[in-house]
Amino acid sequence: MSRKNDNNRLVLFLLFITIIFSIFIRVWKLDQVPAGFFADEASIGYNAYTILKTGKDEWGEKFPLFFRAFDEYKNPLDIYITTIPVAIFGLNEFSVRLTSVVFNILSIFIIFFIGREIKNSLYGFYASLFFAIAPWSIHLSRVNLEGQIYLFFFLVSYFFLIRFLKKKEIRFFYLSVLFLGITCYSYFSARVFAPIFFCLSFVFVLTKKRINLKTAIFATMIFIAIALPLVLHILKGEGMNRFYQVSMFGNPEIDPFQKFIKSYLLHFSPDYLFFKGDKDMEGQFISRHSVAGFGQFFKNQLPFIILGFVSLFKKRNYFFWLLILILIAYPVPSSITTDLPPQATRSIIGLIPFSFLTAEGFCWFLRKIKDKNFFLVRVFVIAVMLFSLYLYLKAYFYNYPLYASDFWGWQYGPQTDNELFFRK
Repeated sequence: MSRKNDNNRLVLFLLFITIIFSIFIRVWKLDQVPAGFFADEASIGYNAYTILKTGKDEWGEKFPLFFRAFDEYKNPLDIYITTIPVAIFGLNEFSVRLTSVVFNILSIFIIFFIGREIKNSLYGFYASLFFAIAPWSIHLSRVNLEGQIYLFFFLVSYFFLIRFLKKKEIRFFYLSVLFLGITCYSYFSARVFAPIFFCLSFVFVLTKKRINLKTAIFATMIFIAIALPLVLHILKGEGMNRFYQVSMFGNPEIDPFQKFIKSYLLHFSPDYLFFKGDKDMEGQFISRHSVAGFGQFFKNQLPFIILGFVSLFKKRNYFFWLLILILIAYPVPSSITTDLPPQATRSIIGLIPFSFLTAEGFCWFLRKIKDKNFFLVRVFVIAVMLFSLYLYLKAYFYNYPLYASDFWGWQYGPQTDNELFFRK
């Protein structure tokens, strides 16, 4: 048996262990932590329940494409998919949040396959590992705020784009466009991010002469055809309700250009990414999106991300430029709202480039210290990462519920028998 096959088996075993561990820390006490059940989660669950029982939403609309809910018209993917766990486990916190858990785990798999397409299985494993253990990933995978479905469908689109650039088979490009169009129906941020990434990636593949004009026109028609119901929904005015609620453009006290630049740059600040996270950024009062004292990633990932960026910059291959496109676009949805500090939910796509940059930097680091004399260095680095994860999980499960159960957190307290209040 070849050494390569042995290595692949080892990588798959490590991936299996990572998946099992990831499932455990995402499912354990899922109905209890976070303490409470935020209104958006309850709305998603209740509409999934009414669709399941009657084929109508809470307003009596039969199989709607967009759900009126709190008059902000929620997207369809999460609600229709959540009917599956609700049908199996009933209408409760566990079943509603399980949707996010499942799609986050699926995203770990997709990250692995993307990494394998780019380099090899070991690279894919490291990328999936850093994605799986990131506080950003763990935190938002245990609640249903639509972001995980958004993340998953974009990753599928991204996978096919990578595969197209590697295999040069046009069907993968069309599949990438197809799933990017579907992404628009997952989360409000996707309505901003997906068209931006579509345009940026189109410019990239055209300038690299990977597609001709005929292919570009046909792919554009696919994207427009998928997005057309959403465009009509927006033109009717209903699709703009949420935008009017949170957009900076409707606030006369805000200078849109100045505010956008400040918010945009904050998405790349060490405070947001590694030291404070969403919760502790100046001006932030919402405690739903991260744990106090932790960044969106662990502090010890910072040197690996820097090393990863330098390593990829030296290569400047198509993968590097695609990561740059995501980095350019990911802060935009969060930056056009009235909130100055970044919001982890609206900028969740940032998980992707920083996970891959960490993996790139970590692989570079391991190559440089592969000598046996550096064995203790490797052990020390891994121990520090595991200890960071331990501290985060301890803070999340034992400290976080104590201060994040209020109105600006998870709204602990109000709870009723959903069956009793179900409108037939």
